Amino acid sequence: MMAHRAIVVVVSLILLASLEDRAAAGDRERPPGEPLPEAQAPESRWAAPLPATVFKTHFNSGSGKYLFRGRGWDLGQIKKSFNTVIVDYGKPDLVDAARAAGLAVIVEFDEKDRFARGESVAPTVLAIIRQVEQHPGTIAAIRVADRLDEKVSPADALAYLEQTGGEFHRQIPGVPVLVDVEDWELTCGLPGQTSCLAHIADEYRFCTDSVLQAIYRSGCVDGFELAVNLKGDDAQAMFTAMRRARRLFPPPFRIYSRTATLSFDGGRYRGDPDRARKQVAAFVDAPLRAGADGIDLWAWHRPWKKELRTFLNKDGSANALWDRMVRAYAAASSSHAER
Repeated sequence: MMAHRAIVVVVSLILLASLEDRAAAGDRERPPGEPLPEAQAPESRWAAPLPATVFKTHFNSGSGKYLFRGRGWDLGQIKKSFNTVIVDYGKPDLVDAARAAGLAVIVEFDEKDRFARGESVAPTVLAIIRQVEQHPGTIAAIRVADRLDEKVSPADALAYLEQTGGEFHRQIPGVPVLVDVEDWELTCGLPGQTSCLAHIADEYRFCTDSVLQAIYRSGCVDGFELAVNLKGDDAQAMFTAMRRARRLFPPPFRIYSRTATLSFDGGRYRGDPDRARKQVAAFVDAPLRAGADGIDLWAWHRPWKKELRTFLNKDGSANALWDRMVRAYAAASSSHAER
């Protein structure tokens, strides 16, 4: 078993080295942390503006099982703690409703698994291009995959991004392309965090600085929704991780700190006000202090396996966590307005 794992690691490292060489072709003199010239999205008649500091959550189809009460009521609650929602593509009425509520809108799809099986993603890509062209100035960004570096190989990840983000850049220039990724190396070895040997040969073996550098250098995406494998509500570890990420991927490339930790199952939030304070300090305040462009909190009202994950209590009432989230959003908004 150990011999097999060693072979897997060696092969993975060889593959990654070849991918990094290919991604960096024509840019070999550029230091890893220097901004790529193409990372700055041009002014575009296609894209709606993104907030300077993004607070976003996942609203999915904005109907049925993804709602507490009704689209209007839910959007009204969302805007107390968020300024952006992620929704399914192909629903211009949902985009309009969210924008009418004062929210920016990111549309999403995820066909990495189909692509890895050899199936075409062109129909979905073309459908999104048509949606943007038919409704210019309404969509602020496109999210092309969830947990990309965990679920597919680096080779498949780069090829997938070329056929999705690359095509969006060519056909609807100026619409930012985002991808959800993970990187445990950003926290590994810090006090109280995972060992740097913990994931070198498991399903997270590609969730590393080097793989993210290859994706960054590809030029096919404009930002990461970035999870860092934070253990506990450790604000200092999160700050350190996001500072490292910011150095690796400097502006104008976007970094949105992503977590599913704040949403909870069960009828009511079970933490006390002090736990809520620590959670928000770690997953909201610390990334922003470290230079992240915003946060991504999963999810608004999301059935998942046998759970239902929310920030509000299941009857739609507030709790200590939600109150802290609202305060953090208000503080960040006020701070930006004063600059």
